[in-house]
Amino acid sequence: MDIKQLKYFVEVAKHQSVQNAADSLFVSRQCISKSLQHLEKSINHDLFIRSSEGMELSDAGMKFYPKAKEIVDAFDALYLEMNSGDAIRTKVSICIPETLLSFYQGKIEEFENKFKNCLLDVTVCKDARAHDLFSNKEVDLIITWNHQRNSKNIYDTVTFYKPYIAMSKKNPLSVKKSLTAEDLKGLKFVYYSDGYPKNLFMKYFSKEDGCVMDDMLMIYSLIYENKAVFPLPEIAVTNFVKDIVYLPVEGPGNSDFGTKAVLSDDVLMNPLKKKLCVALINILKEAG
Repeated sequence: MDIKQLKYFVEVAKHQSVQNAADSLFVSRQCISKSLQHLEKSINHDLFIRSSEGMELSDAGMKFYPKAKEIVDAFDALYLEMNSGDAIRTKVSICIPETLLSFYQGKIEEFENKFKNCLLDVTVCKDARAHDLFSNKEVDLIITWNHQRNSKNIYDTVTFYKPYIAMSKKNPLSVKKSLTAEDLKGLKFVYYSDGYPKNLFMKYFSKEDGCVMDDMLMIYSLIYENKAVFPLPEIAVTNFVKDIVYLPVEGPGNSDFGTKAVLSDDVLMNPLKKKLCVALINILKEAG
């Protein structure tokens, strides 16, 4: 067992994916897979339950994870201390859905350049996973599409946006400049689950009215073939998808939607972390 194996293990646990962990660490998928195999063999335990949907911690993995993360964090802090003439920077861990990263990436980098006293640890995953990490107190702050209404944590709206509909140019409605609620009647919708159980969406519509998928490529394939339309927020609209148009939905209350920033209780008790998190939120509000 060595620190690299522990670091790879912690990263895979955070992302629930070998590929995503490899991307975040800028190493190959094979490198991480081989390291995990050696680690599991050395401790004689399977640390993950592997399936086509990803990697989940096994019972042994759940016991192993807290200590492994503690060792990795201590190692990173020691490395920083011994390789910098400055004081150890304050570590702030944030989590952001992969569907929001491209919109906020530039502002995250701006924050890092401006606040050199902050060591920003960014985890990119699906929105549902972000809430899991936050609930388990593994991150200080999440940027999310959905603030959970039963949560007592303090949150702030980061970016307001309007609802849009993505549809094929083959759809007769695609020539309009905007859509109304009346236009949307009778259309079949496809929704992106973003890591949440699909049955959570089904209470809002019947199988005849729509479907839920966790594969964006498949979603855009259905749109392209004019088999469904896709509701999405204004900040996720792109002009680079061929033969697909994005139309705003007009109507009352359509400017009330927005991404949220949610702070943990621990951050509120730490004046320096709170100051850094508020500064980050304020910079993210400038995006777009």
